[in-house]
Amino acid sequence: MTSTTSTFGTDPPTVEPVHMEVRQGLGRPVVMTCRVLRAHPSRVLRFEWLLSNRLLHAGAFDPHKDETEYTIRSLNREGWGEYTCNVINEAGAGKCTFQVTGKAYPPEFYYDTYSPLWQNRPRVYGFKLQWTQMNPGAVDRIVAYRLGIRQVGLQRWWEQEIPVGDTIGKGELMTHNLTELIKPESYEVRLTPITRFGEGDSTIRIITYSVWPGHMKDALPKTCQIWGQNNHCHISDYCPRIRQQKHRDMDG
Repeated sequence: MTSTTSTFGTDPPTVEPVHMEVRQGLGRPVVMTCRVLRAHPSRVLRFEWLLSNRLLHAGAFDPHKDETEYTIRSLNREGWGEYTCNVINEAGAGKCTFQVTGKAYPPEFYYDTYSPLWQNRPRVYGFKLQWTQMNPGAVDRIVAYRLGIRQVGLQRWWEQEIPVGDTIGKGELMTHNLTELIKPESYEVRLTPITRFGEGDSTIRIITYSVWPGHMKDALPKTCQIWGQNNHCHISDYCPRIRQQKHRDMDG
């Protein structure tokens, strides 16, 4: 927040953080702290904490402290939302904003899968999709993933849910086989974690299928080695090439 100084030398409070996202699971504590960086006069500071527009707590600053704190001892569903702390003096107010959410972090696709082309028929192919989950313990347990897939250039998504039976560990590699992908189409794949809160952040990637030129096939062994760098291509037994492109992450 940029402060402005009046003719009388008063300065509205400058505070931090201006905005912070707090991800937390149900039943856990949440502590939010709004700190004053600068204010004049500083001895008449007041604060008020609000959830949406509902006043939660208000009072005067301790003269020996430069911060105010609000604690949720056990987060419930009504506790998700936008919290604001207004720090006020006679010149104006500074505002800290905290977005408390149970939204899961995005999954992270794995690009070094061994033999990702697990199905290769004359008209269709299958792809072994693998991923890990970013910060799986930050919020409530992930109970499922919503998988979306569509041909590149088309509008319609085909979706299904992938159930998750056990608690996901940090760095745990998960696998789902995509089937009946039409040759030589490319596909956009979207993966979204689901918790009790609802949908989390999504991640999107693109899978591209292509075939090596005929004159190169004769020079390749019957079973090709996987090759590639920077997550670009893989080769399978029949030597088609799968190009794996990263895509920007999407907020769910």
